[in-house]
Amino acid sequence: TNAPSKTCMGMQVTLEFAVFPYYIRWYFFAGDFDDLESNTQSLIAQSPSYDGVERYATMTHDLCLPNENAYSFAIFDDSNYDYGRGVARYVLSHGKAQETFAFGGDFNYFELVTFEVPFLPVPTSMPSISLQPSPPNAPPADCSIMLEIIIQPDGFPEEIRWEVSAGGSSSTDDPSAIIIAQSPYGEVSSEVYKVCLPWEGLYTFTIFDSAGDGLCCTGSYELVLNGQTIGSGMTFGYIESTPFSFPYVRPPSPPTMSPTTTQQPSISTRPSIELECIEITVNSDESVSWDIAIGSESSFTSNAELVATSPFYSGFNETESHLICLVDGEYTFTIYDGSGYTLIFKGDSDIIIAESYDIYGIDSATFNIPYFA
Repeated sequence: TNAPSKTCMGMQVTLEFAVFPYYIRWYFFAGDFDDLESNTQSLIAQSPSYDGVERYATMTHDLCLPNENAYSFAIFDDSNYDYGRGVARYVLSHGKAQETFAFGGDFNYFELVTFEVPFLPVPTSMPSISLQPSPPNAPPADCSIMLEIIIQPDGFPEEIRWEVSAGGSSSTDDPSAIIIAQSPYGEVSSEVYKVCLPWEGLYTFTIFDSAGDGLCCTGSYELVLNGQTIGSGMTFGYIESTPFSFPYVRPPSPPTMSPTTTQQPSISTRPSIELECIEITVNSDESVSWDIAIGSESSFTSNAELVATSPFYSGFNETESHLICLVDGEYTFTIYDGSGYTLIFKGDSDIIIAESYDIYGIDSATFNIPYFA
């Protein structure tokens, strides 16, 4: 770690994990509680993923705060959706001697610490923290802003995940978005997930479906904020977001038309979107999957944005065909395992884009729409 300069104050974040380290997220902001409520804070640093960290491990991160200012540290623990805590204790310290200026650990859902640089005096004692599991979904007694997420999954709960972020952006829109809570590891089940929101202001609930068909056709979700339903959904594509705020303000209802008033339908001047289609033919079995990503990178080598994914194939060595229609642009088709595939551009005449047989592992093909041989 580089030595702090005159405009950079060195500090440390030490975490003593409990049973589930991967449930922990933390963020450092420039700003105080008022800035968080107004969504005007500036993100300074955030935690890495703790997936793979051993239970009861201890980890220290070295940080450098840019200048003298008010700062906020927010730590979130999603283990309330399961059992046991993600973190037993956290300690914030500064300087080469690692002098403690804040600590905590016995919290539900989240804990928020605001402080100023230069740092305040050292606390006199450390808390004694129990590592006993907490009751599942137990809300904190002092939670004043409770969001309930009621999920009824469809037949493929492993395809669904969700998150609640602060502000008007999801992690898909903004990689630095503050994730207040997210779905537990594994598949989403039929239950009520309780999220205690840390401050008043704007939030965004986002639900994702890796197959691109939403909760069709037997599933649904509902959002209840302090007892009031603020959103619901069922059929969507890969992603659906619902922004909301607390205090909650219901969106205005559309104006009603007088029975004596006649109104001509409006005509949109927005140009229509033209689609071109390709036909994907695969020799399938249970191990085969494929996807189509935007751009020249495959889903195997990058976090590419997917526009189509394969269904689950239950047969063995069967031929399956799918018609996929796309807007103009560059795409990459990637297939995993399988005994062969053919991509055909369905224009005025059929043109083979790519084909391959006896695939062991991964094969991909990049193409453009419209396609010209």
